[in-house]
Amino acid sequence: ALEELHRTHTGLGDGPRHLLQHPTDPVAYVVNELASTLRVYGIGNGGILHPGESFSTLPAGADHTRSKAAELAISKDGLTVYATTRGEYNTLSVFTVFDQGRSLKLVQQLRVAAFPRGMKTVPGGHLLLVEGQHDGVLQAYRIQGKKGILEWTGTNVTGPPTAAALAVASVQMPMQQTLFT
Repeated sequence: ALEELHRTHTGLGDGPRHLLQHPTDPVAYVVNELASTLRVYGIGNGGILHPGESFSTLPAGADHTRSKAAELAISKDGLTVYATTRGEYNTLSVFTVFDQGRSLKLVQQLRVAAFPRGMKTVPGGHLLLVEGQHDGVLQAYRIQGKKGILEWTGTNVTGPPTAAALAVASVQMPMQQTLFT
């Protein structure tokens, strides 16, 4: 049975949606749906979360009431955090991680398929897949270098609309074959 050990209060109107733990540092990231922010939490003794800085997932000057933050992903090395925002601003934000995971810097923001929901890195960490819920469009982005900058592969796959989740399986392929080249 699960037992609640501690409750962490969030900012009024934040609307926490997803949480990811940093792969090596005692830090967690929470995407806040209603505020369209990404908040850093230090992880203390007993797993207690201590709120840290908050970063917008929206373009500068954008109205947060017209979009909602949706999904989080983190690079395998923990140097980059990705966050999507859906609504009027369908964006994918790329944040570089500093100060043992406790600080972030927005380094890239891309327009993506309408209403981005599901997002996953492909095993090996060289591709990021983003799924647009409205039209069922799956987009593939190459992850470039240590800063995790994204480059669209030129590949979109259209599936059924309204899908809200994405799973990625590891598949062994012959050396001559590659996906999204």
